[in-house]
Amino acid sequence: AAAAQQKAAQVVTVLADALKACKAARLPQALLRAFMAQMVRAVDVLVLNALLTRQEFCCCGTGFALRVATSGLEAWLQRDPDTAPARKQLRHVREAANFFVMDKDILADAAASAAAFSSLNTAQLARLLEYYHPDELSSASVDSALVRELSAKARAAADCPVQLDPLELI
Repeated sequence: AAAAQQKAAQVVTVLADALKACKAARLPQALLRAFMAQMVRAVDVLVLNALLTRQEFCCCGTGFALRVATSGLEAWLQRDPDTAPARKQLRHVREAANFFVMDKDILADAAASAAAFSSLNTAQLARLLEYYHPDELSSASVDSALVRELSAKARAAADCPVQLDPLELI
């Protein structure tokens, strides 16, 4: 968790410097807000893509570390009206963090899963479930039948990308 807080502090420093430069350049407020939202979205997507490609990150401990890091970043964003709207761009990381700390059986209930994970698609949830492993904070393992079921749903919805493009404009 300490490493996650340190990384989040580094992200905040970069964003704060970018915000300061934008304000010094007297960018129009709409452009400044769009730029900050795009920067925060890039952070969100890069973290999500790391989770989707590195199995060692997919555990309960990472979920708690992400919650701490995300809350620090959100608190900083909330302090300025030009950055506050960018908070919504952290939705993928927020959902992934929640995924790691909650009971995975929620995925068996389509309605509950859709409500809990409105930003993550089926392919992303299937990958996170496949990669999830017990750690010192949670020894619970995932039911292999649930993994197979969600993987089959992800294959059927082949148009869902697993990784997202951090440079795609919002």
